[in-house]
Amino acid sequence: MATKRGITRATRAKQAELEERIRQMRLEEDHIKAKIYKLEASIVAAPVHLAGDRLRRRHLIEAEDDAFQGRPFNRTRWQAERLNRARSRQAISALLLVAIFISFVFWFYLQLRNHGVI
Repeated sequence: MATKRGITRATRAKQAELEERIRQMRLEEDHIKAKIYKLEASIVAAPVHLAGDRLRRRHLIEAEDDAFQGRPFNRTRWQAERLNRARSRQAISALLLVAIFISFVFWFYLQLRNHGVI
């Protein structure tokens, strides 16, 4: 007749070994979950960081040496059109000032010639 004896040492050792493995697997699982959480957080936060960097760069004045290094600032179509209009106005203003100066020099030359200075 078989009698019920308590748990043997071998079974206790096996059970302790299995519990240790379960504990290690839970630690690994927690570690992997933490990594996944950090990756998800960085993926979600990436556009916010990029937008913040763009805003910070937009309000800075670059040094003359640094202005020609690196990639040019990407403008929207509307910003590019406004910049082109401003450059056109500036070129027309410069041309008008040069024409006024040349006409003044010519008028001054005629005045000097008519009054017998030249």
